[in-house]
Order: sequence, then C-alpha cells, then structure tokens
Amino acid sequence: MATSDVIEHERADPRRAEAGAPVEERAVHARRNRGGWARGVGIAVVALLVGAAAGWAGTTVLAPPQQVLEADAFSTVAVVPGEVGSSITLNSVASWATSPVALNGASGTVTSVDIAPGTSVEKGQRLYSVNLRPVVAGQGAIPAYGPIAPGDAGPQVSQLQQLMTDLGFWRGAVNGRYTAPFATAVRNWQRASGYPVDGVVQGGDIVWVPQLPARMSLDGETIATGRIVSAGEGDIVALGSAPTFTIPLQQAQTRFAPTGTRVIVQAPDGALWEAVAGAQAADPMSSETVHVALAAPDGGPVCADACDLIGAEGQATLMSEIVTVPAVAGLVVPASAITTGGDGRAFVTDADGAQHEVTVVQSARGMALIEGVAEGLEVRIPAAQGQ
Repeated sequence: MATSDVIEHERADPRRAEAGAPVEERAVHARRNRGGWARGVGIAVVALLVGAAAGWAGTTVLAPPQQVLEADAFSTVAVVPGEVGSSITLNSVASWATSPVALNGASGTVTSVDIAPGTSVEKGQRLYSVNLRPVVAGQGAIPAYGPIAPGDAGPQVSQLQQLMTDLGFWRGAVNGRYTAPFATAVRNWQRASGYPVDGVVQGGDIVWVPQLPARMSLDGETIATGRIVSAGEGDIVALGSAPTFTIPLQQAQTRFAPTGTRVIVQAPDGALWEAVAGAQAADPMSSETVHVALAAPDGGPVCADACDLIGAEGQATLMSEIVTVPAVAGLVVPASAITTGGDGRAFVTDADGAQHEVTVVQSARGMALIEGVAEGLEVRIPAAQGQ
C-alpha cells in the first residue's frame, strides 16, 4: 500500500488543520498518548454487555475487518496481552418450589414463631407455639387427629414411639401400644421440651411431615405472632431440595442461549456461580416470553452448597451473563489497526510504516485478537482512534 494513499474523510477532519502542524509533529503527539491504551487495556476483557431493557441491538463482531487505506495522520498503540469475547448481561430468576405438607393442629393465640422461612428442620425441632405450648416437627405419614394418651394403641402410637426413639427418649419396641414404660418416656420428652408433664400428646403438639430434615416455611398470614388460629388453619410448607434458576428471554433472544451455553450468575453475596443453559419453556402468560432453565455444569443446583442465600419467599432476581462468544486470551489490538489486502490477508502497520501479516483469531466490539506479531510492537491506528 503506497504511503501517499489517504482516506478522504481523514483529509476532511478539522483537527488536521490546527496551526498547520506537519504530519510528523502530529504523529509524535499521538504517540505520546499511547500510554493511555496500554493502561486501559492491561489485560483487556472485551464483552458486549447489553441490558434487557436496552434491547439487543449489538451482537458479536466476527467478520474480518474491512480494508482500510493507510492515512497520513495516525497514532500508535502497543500490541498487548488481553482477552476478546462477548457476553450479554441480563437478569436470572431464582425461586424455591413449595408444597403444603401439613396443617396447624393447635387452637389459640400464636405466642412465638421459631423458624425463619426456608429453615432446615430436624425431628423434634420447635416450629412455633400456641398459648405458650410448643408445636414441633415429627416425621410420619399419619396426620395428627387427636390426643395420644396411656392405654391407646395403633399406628398413631407407633409413629410417636418412633419419634421418641429417634430423639433418644425411648429404647423399647415400636409396637403401637402406649404402655406405662412408654408413658415415662413421653413425660421425659415433655419435660425437656417445655410441655405440661402429663403423658398426653395433644393433636396440635406435633406437626407430622413425610420426611425430615426438610426446609420448611409457615403460612405467614395465619401463623404469625399474636394471631388467633384454629386447628386446620395455616399451612406448613416444605421447600424443594434446591431453588430453580431460569432466565426469561424474548423469543428473538433465545438464539443467544442454546443448550449448553455458559452462564455466569452473580450470587446475593457477590460470588459468581457457574451455570449452563438447558431446556426452554414458553411462558403460559406471554407468547413472547421463553424461560431458559439453568443448572450447574455437573447437573446440580446452580447455588451448590450456598442455596441458603436464596430467600424462601418470592423470587430472587440475580444479575447474570450469557457468554455468547467465550473469551480467548492472546495479543490484542484495536480492530482499526488491521487492514486487509486484495488477497484477503490481514496486516498491521508498525510505527515506521512496515506491514506485518497477522491472523485475526477473534474480534468483538472494536477489538481483535491476533497472531503473527510480538508483544509490545507499536502499530498504527487512525489518529481519531488514538486520541
């Protein structure tokens, strides 16, 4: 390319008219500014970050640069290490699936609530109290349907015997018979747990749920301190084993998140959770919205062992990035530093005007990752790009 060739719009740049300064002086002035590029790039991570509210007008630039004629006004930048990739920033939604597992069986005034929503509850753990009488959790398939007292027999007694065994108060047989020795075990449990010590377990004393431990929540509208409740009012709810994570997208946006696409989710505490895009499901309320399921790369929950950070009530909205083009590390220059010859080969031009053939590995948002030159080489870019 002849050094006398110039781009017409460069000629028209009013900055070239300042004080009639010769080209050589302007070039020297521009080269003094190249330190800003090196400091600014350092290890450059080039990402296309488009918020959901801002639209999806931008996409990754992967086409080879257009041919650019050498201008007589230029500045220089150094070839530096960095990364070039592309991602899209938007929100993911995390929420717990819930299912009612039992009903409150006590009547009176709720005098305390002893678990927070989503607490992992163990056998015998106190959930709340009514008229100062504790209500605890027990594992069993049979809902409480009345008091259990000495002389009773049947599956309800067996269930209570198993709970007393699990809690260490009973070492006898689980045979469904409420004998005198078992009554002693029940009274010991009542004494340790804050009940009247009479050997009678009232219908509202134990909330029987299918499996423990389990994350549980209470119906906050009904089972709240100071509220008056009746037996049969107020759900006790179990949460799933982990929250679900999804990204809501518009139909046109789904092409950015095919199955297996890497997604980075920012946790409530600032940590980064790795995820991959999975199945897509239409929103039943909107034909334009699609929900993309997320999972950890190993198929487990996105939140791994930190799922307690996701509140048990409502939905948590978390900033996330869909990685549309994985970042590649190497040597980086502005894309404007690259010219293309008539045979399709790409070049950069050094400060002395010599051309160096390069291979463009990846480009995005005005930056290019190249091979074929050494780190630190000063290459020309149009003057307006270097200022």
